[in-house]
Amino acid sequence: MTDYEEILMRLGRIEALLMQLMEGKTPAPVAPVEIPAPPCSKCGGATSKRTSSRGPFFGCKKYPDCKGIVSWDDAVKISQAAPAGSAGEQVEEFGFPPPPEPDYVNIPF
Repeated sequence: MTDYEEILMRLGRIEALLMQLMEGKTPAPVAPVEIPAPPCSKCGGATSKRTSSRGPFFGCKKYPDCKGIVSWDDAVKISQAAPAGSAGEQVEEFGFPPPPEPDYVNIPF
């Protein structure tokens, strides 16, 4: 699924929820997103979910000896990354596949 298709899918869900609210219906509750704890960014050890004034993140369980953290956004990307060797993509450190090559468009002036 491309990013564009994913955005359209999410917009469709939002539109359906808004229509239910406008009709006076109570939308079905949405299950909270569960993200598996990623490895520590510094020592590779276990992390646990924490919350700060900036939002949720995963901090190393060896704190204060290790101050490694993984942001919530990075943890989501790690959890959605393809397993090593799938589709010919090499999964690098922390499960991130290499970025796609940019699709340049030549615009005549």
